[in-house]
Amino acid sequence: MNSSSIAEQAFLAKKTELQAAQADEANKRREVATLRQRQHDLEAELAALNQRLAQASNALANGDMTSADYIALKRSIADKELECEAASAVFEAQNNALQMLVDHARILAGRLGRHLTDAAAGVKQRALAAGVATGEAHLKLFALAVAAQHLERHPYTGQEKSEQAQLAYRIIGEELCKAVFADETEAWLFMVEPSRARIAIEEIIEQAA
Repeated sequence: MNSSSIAEQAFLAKKTELQAAQADEANKRREVATLRQRQHDLEAELAALNQRLAQASNALANGDMTSADYIALKRSIADKELECEAASAVFEAQNNALQMLVDHARILAGRLGRHLTDAAAGVKQRALAAGVATGEAHLKLFALAVAAQHLERHPYTGQEKSEQAQLAYRIIGEELCKAVFADETEAWLFMVEPSRARIAIEEIIEQAA
C-alpha cells in the first residue's frame, strides 16, 4: 500500500473517469464526422438524380429514356429523399449526443482541477513533514537568520507587524526556492505559470500510485 492520501486516490480515480469520457467523446466525434460525410454524399446523389429528372422530358422525347426508366428514376429519387431525411435525423441525434459528452467531459475536467488542488495540499503537507523531520533545526535556524538579516526596525505598529511578517515569509520562500531549484528560472516559472506546477504534481501523484 503506498502513502498516497485519500485526496490523491480520488484525483487518480477522477482522472481515469475523465480519460474514459474523453475517449467516448473522441469516438463520437469520429462517428458524427462519418455521418456528416454520408449526409453530404447522399445530398450530392439526390442532386444528381434531380438533375436527371429535370432533363427527363428531353430524354423521353429523344428516346434516351423509356417510361420504365422514368418510373425507376422517380422511385430512386423518393428512396434517396427518405435516405437523406433519415441521415439528417440520425446526424442531428448523434450531434446532440456528442454535445452531451462534451459537456460531461467539461464538468469532469472542472472537478478534476478541484481534486488536484486537494491532492496537492496532501503532497505539500507530506513533503513539509518529511523536510521538517530531517532538518527541523536547520530550517528554524534559517528562519531566524532571515529575520536577523532583513528585519531591522523595531518595535512595529500593528500594520507594520503584518507587513514585516509578510516580508519575512516572502524572503524565506525566495531563499528556499533558490536553494532547492538548481535553476532559479525553473522556480520562477512554477510561480508565474502555476499550470507547470500542477502538471508536475500530477506526474508525481501518478508515479507514486
